[in-house]
Amino acid sequence: ALIELLLSLFLKFLSSTQIECSNDDKKISKLYRFVAIDCEMVGVGRRGLNSMLARCSIVTLDMDQKREDSGRIKVLYDVYVKPTKTITDYRTQWSGVTKEHLDNDNAVDFSACRSNVRRLLNPVEDSVEVILVGHALINDFQVLKYFHSSSLIRDTARFRPFMRQVRKRMYPRKLSSLCEEHLGFSIQKNDCKIEVISSSFSEHETGHSSVEDAA
Repeated sequence: ALIELLLSLFLKFLSSTQIECSNDDKKISKLYRFVAIDCEMVGVGRRGLNSMLARCSIVTLDMDQKREDSGRIKVLYDVYVKPTKTITDYRTQWSGVTKEHLDNDNAVDFSACRSNVRRLLNPVEDSVEVILVGHALINDFQVLKYFHSSSLIRDTARFRPFMRQVRKRMYPRKLSSLCEEHLGFSIQKNDCKIEVISSSFSEHETGHSSVEDAA
């Protein structure tokens, strides 16, 4: 019972953290909401060495106490993105993306995807700010052409306790290795083992799942 209580409190903290700060003797209540993002890329240019956005997924923790599945992963956004340049490498082995995914009528324009990402990560409410979680977020930001406030970023690739030290330098570790070590299960094995709700996504037979990696 105690473990369940601690887990419940921890999930509530991750989903939203409310603090009060003082400004001219007035208390301002700030709500910080945690969401995570991951993108899959395809290759463009010579030998497909440059990256272009192909899929974008944003998830959070569902903390609706009225739901029996409260505390599970909730998918806020998950889309395939139409190419803006000629694709020279689909990187399907890693991205899971194929030509059929991007030619599908459900794929969205890059501008629409970027607009929706900005809307989700930058709420209009003055009292709410989004803390964005991810792994090597710089790669996602580059293909999205989006940047989040550095004070509101939690990057597991740059969190020093999660990094490996070689001599005097620190290097990021693979997300899959961190999950196995700290969470006790494997990811990126071509089947998403994390249960999600409010999701219409379907997983690939090969490659990574941006929903799973974000979760």
